[in-house]
Amino acid sequence: MSKKMILVGDQFKEFANEESVLTLTHFRSAYQQDKNINSRIVVGQGLSHDEVNHWRNSGLNVEAPSNPASLKVTHKHHLDHVMISEPKKGGAFNYQMDLMLNDETDRLLDHITSLHVSGMVLIEAARQASIACTEIEYDFLNREKPSGYTWTNMNVRFSQFIFPVPTRIELEIVERENNEKRFTLSSKVNFIQGDNAVCDMEMMFDVLPLKLINQIERRSSAKIIRNLTLTD
Repeated sequence: MSKKMILVGDQFKEFANEESVLTLTHFRSAYQQDKNINSRIVVGQGLSHDEVNHWRNSGLNVEAPSNPASLKVTHKHHLDHVMISEPKKGGAFNYQMDLMLNDETDRLLDHITSLHVSGMVLIEAARQASIACTEIEYDFLNREKPSGYTWTNMNVRFSQFIFPVPTRIELEIVERENNEKRFTLSSKVNFIQGDNAVCDMEMMFDVLPLKLINQIERRSSAKIIRNLTLTD
């Protein structure tokens, strides 16, 4: 059985023991000294997508997530802000993907401890996963009118600390209401590290035409401005 080493971003230096868990800086140094590394390299959290691709194509024995999910399905402008890999359909309304955290650009990783991952990061990853899987399941990207999402409820349960190791995300989409006026869904999201379920969430949201969401936003913003600026 070959030895495994977990590779994490420098942000998680306190988690790294520099033996079985290496920071990126330490690993680069070791690779410069000996390019014939026999260990199996398991990519954890904290590496940029470019860095993951670099080591995947290095010729080393590397175990890494697949490509990040696209900007279109995650509703992001910059790829480094995408926190999930491409969702893989596992059955009706069920998907699997990997958590992909980049500590160089994501402000949510600016945490007081560099030993575990902030729970707020997982909430954002679950939000991205819910959007991406809904876009894929209902083929919203190919519809004439673009859709937007409004979040109405969220329940989160953490079972233990979440560490910067490979993390599988399992997601199920559940239809709540589907008619001419409203399309309401919920997503059940589980984060799994090794054999342990470390966090589970349920998010409820409405999918609406983006034009309608913009109109609602404008009316709401005008109302709050009036309330805050009107004098007695």
